[in-house]
Amino acid sequence: METGFFHRFVNMGKGLLPFYLFTLLLLCVPARAQYDVVPLPQNISLQQGEPFVIDNTVQIIAPDDLQREAAFLQSYLKDLTSLTLPIAKKRDNKVR
Repeated sequence: METGFFHRFVNMGKGLLPFYLFTLLLLCVPARAQYDVVPLPQNISLQQGEPFVIDNTVQIIAPDDLQREAAFLQSYLKDLTSLTLPIAKKRDNKVR
């Protein structure tokens, strides 16, 4: 008598069935991208066109009550890029 695939699969390794089922469960869970951004945005979508580039033409715009946070961002970006971006209260008229 010929046994079916499922019967052979179950009897293949009686102790391995929970492992197989767990592995199958993991394969069914959709992958989720990891973004190290705080706070995490509600939506992230890829856009066509040129990427935003941080260079010496970029300014950090912050009102008076956010100057401390702007200074923190300036320091953080300087550590990453070696650029000291200017902090301004209003945007210069020139925009790329």
